[in-house]
Amino acid sequence: MNDTFEILGILKNYKGRDVQVILPDVVSVINDGAFENSDVKVVDLRSVKEIKANAFKNCKSLEKVILKDVEVIENDAFLGCDALRTVEYLGSLQNWCEIDFKGFTANPLYYAKNLFIDGKQIKELTLDVKTVKNYAFCGLCIDELTLLNVQEIGVGAFSDCKGFKDLVLPSTLKKVGELAFRGSSMETLTMHKDLTVESWAFFNCLSLKKVIFQAKMQDWLNLRFRDVWANPLSNANALYVDGEKINVLSIPQGVKVIPQACFAGLDVKEVILNDANIIEDVAFYGCKNLENIVGVPEKIGDSAFAECPKLDKTIFEK
Repeated sequence: MNDTFEILGILKNYKGRDVQVILPDVVSVINDGAFENSDVKVVDLRSVKEIKANAFKNCKSLEKVILKDVEVIENDAFLGCDALRTVEYLGSLQNWCEIDFKGFTANPLYYAKNLFIDGKQIKELTLDVKTVKNYAFCGLCIDELTLLNVQEIGVGAFSDCKGFKDLVLPSTLKKVGELAFRGSSMETLTMHKDLTVESWAFFNCLSLKKVIFQAKMQDWLNLRFRDVWANPLSNANALYVDGEKINVLSIPQGVKVIPQACFAGLDVKEVILNDANIIEDVAFYGCKNLENIVGVPEKIGDSAFAECPKLDKTIFEK
C-alpha cells in the first residue's frame, strides 16, 4: 500500500501504475494533483468526501469514476479527462443534488455525459428540489428534463446538457443562474412570470426555436434579463403569448419603460411603443427583421437597436 499511495490524513499522491484503483476506506480527501497525468482508467472513490483542484487533471485514460460520499469537488478536478464516459453514483439523486461542484470541470459529467444511480442510467431526469446547485448536471445527456417546485437554478447547472427537446420552467422558479442552460439542446421553452435570468443563461442554445410565455405581455416586461444571452429569444426569436405568436409588438398601455434585453432577438417587423418613452440597453438587440418603430422614445439606451439591419434608426414615427 505504501508503495502505491502517499497518505497523510489525505491522499497526497498516487504513485502506482494500476489502471483500476480502489481507494482505501481511510481516504476521505484527495489532494490537489494527486492523480494528475496518471494512466488510471477506473477509480473507485466511494469513501472520498472532498476532491481538491486538479486531482485528476489530464488523466487522459480515465473512463469511469465511482462516487458515493463526496460533498465537495473543487474546480478543474477532472480537467482534461476527455476519455471519461461513465459516472457511477452510489447515493440517491437527492444526494447528488447536494454536491458542491466548484466549476464545470469539477463535475466529471462535463466529460462523461452519462450518469448512473443505483446501477440505472439517468435518461429521464425529474428534479423536485428547491435549488439546483451550481454545475450539478453540466454535460449530462438526457432524453427528458422535468423540474418540479424548483425556485432557483444555479450557475451552469444544465450547461451543455444534450438530448432533451422541451423544457417547462415551473411557476415556482424565481432565478436562473449564469450559464445555466448554455449550449443545451432544448427546442421549446415554456416560461412563467416573476423571473430573473442571469447573464449568458441561454447562450449558444442553437436548437431553441420557440419561447412560450404563460402570462400576459405586461408580465413579460417585468422579467429581468441581465444581458442579451440571458434572454432565450436571442436564440429562439419566436415568442408566443396567450397562444399567439408575436408578429407585431404593441407595448401595453401605461408601460413607460422597456427594460434591458427585454426583446433581444425577437422576430418582429414592427413595434408600437404607445406610452413607452424609455428604451433601455440592448432592449431590441438582434431583432433582425425589425423595420419600423411607431412612437418617439425620449431616451434610448446603449445598443438598444444594435444588430437590427432593416431598421432606419434615424426615423421614429409619432
